[in-house]
Amino acid sequence: MNADSIAFLLDEIHQFNAELGRLSGKPPLGAPGGGVTDAAVAAFASAQGLVFPPSYAEFLRSHAGWNQFFNGVTLIGAGGPETKFVLKRFEAAKIAQKMDLKTLLGDVSPDTLMAWRRRIPRNVVLEEMGVLGTDGIGFFLLFDLPRRGADGEMAVISWDLSYGALEAGYFRNFHAYLIHVRNELDKERIAAVKAARKKK
Repeated sequence: MNADSIAFLLDEIHQFNAELGRLSGKPPLGAPGGGVTDAAVAAFASAQGLVFPPSYAEFLRSHAGWNQFFNGVTLIGAGGPETKFVLKRFEAAKIAQKMDLKTLLGDVSPDTLMAWRRRIPRNVVLEEMGVLGTDGIGFFLLFDLPRRGADGEMAVISWDLSYGALEAGYFRNFHAYLIHVRNELDKERIAAVKAARKKK
């Protein structure tokens, strides 16, 4: 298995999560949904008016969404309760942001929104984004739809309702985001192993 592949990263994430569960009594990640077919992914994406990046389409073949994946963020699937939860929260966030921008800017015409977006990096217009996941209380992972690369991949942006886009939460693509999650879980695992040894 290629060490850089989505499958390899997911295998390590599952391993680290299971080990943390044994060491602490509770695994930090929730349970993923089962995989879905390429046809189901394409049908869902079409209904949402988007095309998933190849890395996320690959993820969905084995994990159709993931409840409470990392730091409480539930990842979207191709249907099911996780997807409904994420989409419902995202729609509410888009409505709330539109109202806030209308109050702030006076109008929400394309030219006005473009000027606002260019002021500072944290200004992101949710209507232009695709949603990847949410914690349900104001934090979202977004696909940067307007800047899709030639390979079909998109950046993953961390966005908070009270702040906007977080610079420390920008990932080149979903694959890079999974590497981040794997590395963070590995740090937690190493710390937990050290703590367990001290108790002996």
